[in-house]
Amino acid sequence: MALNIIMSEVIAQNERMPIQKIKRDVRNKSRGYTVATLCSGGCLDTIASVMAGYTPVWGTEVNEKLRALWRALTNSPDLGDTFDPHRDWGDEETPDLLWSGQPCPDHSVMGKQRGVDGETGWMYVTQWQVILKVKPKTFILEQVDNVDSAAVEALTEQLTDEYEIHQKVISVRDFNDISNRKRLFIVGLHKSLGEPSRTFKFPTP
Repeated sequence: MALNIIMSEVIAQNERMPIQKIKRDVRNKSRGYTVATLCSGGCLDTIASVMAGYTPVWGTEVNEKLRALWRALTNSPDLGDTFDPHRDWGDEETPDLLWSGQPCPDHSVMGKQRGVDGETGWMYVTQWQVILKVKPKTFILEQVDNVDSAAVEALTEQLTDEYEIHQKVISVRDFNDISNRKRLFIVGLHKSLGEPSRTFKFPTP
């Protein structure tokens, strides 16, 4: 249920986000479900997570201004580069949910369309290594809907031993967003969760 709520929240971003309220909620709420974010960017997915009842525990980002935004908003550490080869992920708290929105310019029809050979396109596939080291109970991966199917397969086939994988292209307009963007969402649930990992259903408008 909580995963469905966060999916709905992050898809529907047509209203002004109550930033100050989010900051208060993060600092005042008791810890329930936890979330960590790879490539936190402008923190919209983090805001949706908090609105859905999750507590941020850490994030990754390389842009210094966006790193500062994460820290100010969540009062939790930003770890820098997601793909730092020297990081020991065992030192970090294991979140209930890992959210990842890797850069899309190399995959988007509006971008360079160089796919995994692009400057940042390789990150989309390579993130499986981070996921298996972090070992979250669940994860959500977001990317443009036209991402190459071979890249999607290369990513998911590395995760299927430990996670039940569910994927769907969703039009955000169906969730009352003013844009008409479509995004591919991949949801993974650890097989140790049992039946719920196999019966997950995406939220409906």
